[in-house]
Amino acid sequence: MIELIKAGKYYPTSFGKHYVFRDVSLVLPRDRNIGVIGPNGSGKSTLLRILSGADIPSEGRVVRTGKISWSMGLSPGLQTIMTGAENARFAARINGLSPADTKGSMEKTRELADIGKFFDMPVKTYSAGMRQRLAFALSMALQFDYYLFDEISAGGDKAFRDKAMAMIKDRLSESRFILATHDVKEVLALCQSVILLGDGQLDFFDDAREGLRAYGKRFGGREKLNVEKPKKSKFTVAAERKAAEHASAGAGAPAEGVQEADGVAAILADAHSQVAVDLEERREKRRLARAARVGQQHPLLDQPRERPHGGPIKLAVAELREIRERIEALKSEPPGKDRRATMSDLRGQMAEANQKLRGLREEQSSRRAQAAEPKISSE
Repeated sequence: MIELIKAGKYYPTSFGKHYVFRDVSLVLPRDRNIGVIGPNGSGKSTLLRILSGADIPSEGRVVRTGKISWSMGLSPGLQTIMTGAENARFAARINGLSPADTKGSMEKTRELADIGKFFDMPVKTYSAGMRQRLAFALSMALQFDYYLFDEISAGGDKAFRDKAMAMIKDRLSESRFILATHDVKEVLALCQSVILLGDGQLDFFDDAREGLRAYGKRFGGREKLNVEKPKKSKFTVAAERKAAEHASAGAGAPAEGVQEADGVAAILADAHSQVAVDLEERREKRRLARAARVGQQHPLLDQPRERPHGGPIKLAVAELREIRERIEALKSEPPGKDRRATMSDLRGQMAEANQKLRGLREEQSSRRAQAAEPKISSE
């Protein structure tokens, strides 16, 4: 349970106190998922931080029972000098897991994040999308009563967003979600209730659609929402067209009542399956055409490397300098998928070269320290 008791939050400005909300007394229902909506700058992220305990209200207090996650969003709170594995271990231990459970949580985080060898590399070498993947996997690997999300679909590719949504729906049977978002589809798909923030007010709506309508009326001039009839995807339109063709071809008239509904559902399901097959065939053709067009790797990845004379540290420094020069040369090329893939590979090589150079320098420092130790005579 999360309860706000005469709670308020403000920030001091040159014009006086700027209130995010004030004098709010509210018990968030335990059996409902809640969406937090409002225009940009209304304080959605601030509210999530207060609910998680990362921030405190300026007035009143917040009472929490149960396990509540941190607010996960565009700025994940990761320690950049630590590896992904070390961040996973740290998160597990501060949330009270035993050493045995910590190991299992780390392996689950590795699987969910799906970032390959970068899981064992420092977070500062990650891209923004990889950091969001790791932060999301950290939270999903741990069990909470409430999960707090700030713009869950803001980062990652479509495959990762679909995977994240599937994991969220899987957790709905045991936990509840509080989700700050601008996406109406996410609110309608996941949330039963809504908190509306804006102009220093906080209003709770037990019905999500009612809250979205109120949002549209109050802030319609700033952001327009389509609550009643969300736009159909191309996939759905194509499936409905195939279903209509199937029906007009005389595939068999369905029975009345419930059997009629079942017949229509079966036609639509068959049409959706056929459209999915067609889409996959088109994707495969595009993949083959792209592979034939690209042919080989980018020339910057295949250039022969000149090795200067010197010790291993000098060689490692030269290798790192060479990779950086290639990255700078690649930046001058026109943007495209091939350029992005090459840039990703080069950055991975640079991270490995940095790690190798650090290891060599640490080894050199260790040898020097051993050489400097006083030798004890045997006499």
